[in-house]
Amino acid sequence: MGDPQAPAGEGSPLAADEAYFRDIEAHFCRLRGRHLFVSPLDVALVDAWWDAGVPLAVVMRALDQVFERRRAAGSSRPVGSLSYCRHAVEEAFEEWKESRLGARRLTSTTAEREAALVPQAAAFLRARQAALQRAAAAAPGESADRVARAAIEVGALAAGLEGAAPAVLTETEQTLEGIEDRLLDDLGAGLETEARENLREQCRLEVEPLRGRLTARAYEATLASRWRAALRERFELPRLSLYLL
Repeated sequence: MGDPQAPAGEGSPLAADEAYFRDIEAHFCRLRGRHLFVSPLDVALVDAWWDAGVPLAVVMRALDQVFERRRAAGSSRPVGSLSYCRHAVEEAFEEWKESRLGARRLTSTTAEREAALVPQAAAFLRARQAALQRAAAAAPGESADRVARAAIEVGALAAGLEGAAPAVLTETEQTLEGIEDRLLDDLGAGLETEARENLREQCRLEVEPLRGRLTARAYEATLASRWRAALRERFELPRLSLYLL
């Protein structure tokens, strides 16, 4: 059995397997907004992901992507099964495997596929730049400057993809993740102490029901994820990731 980035500190492959399942189940339930008893089919599906070596982070990103797309489409019907996300996870895993090869080792088919995605990625980044500019206009004080700087950085990334030089989307994604990380860190640090503590407590209360179902490391990761989402909601920020293409 593979070890798809299992939580540290687990003493055996079986324990890591169980932690992998619990973490995915808890993240899915949080995105869904309510608890759900997963079906035997879903259990088998997660086992298949584990056996195939799908990293936990890849599964989490794919689930985020599914729910983000549904929100963008205005869908109100609940996702009743992990199986609904199967194709998104499989596609994300294929992209992850390709990215591990490195830009110099891309096959011609992969290179052609990536080149075809570049115009879409550039348009996506321009849309995210515009959304950040709107958020900056609505943000107070120094927060507005921080969001505006991020908009400029995202615009520069888009311009790079629109240029004549060959683009490597995996490198663009890494840069984009860095922009979002810095922005959220700066916005969180810039909140007034009382506002920051109130928001952290709100996040803790939302995640607390999952504590007993998660490893300590997974609980902290889930809490950190909720904190980032709360900051995006507070400042009306778009998600910055090409995985949402």
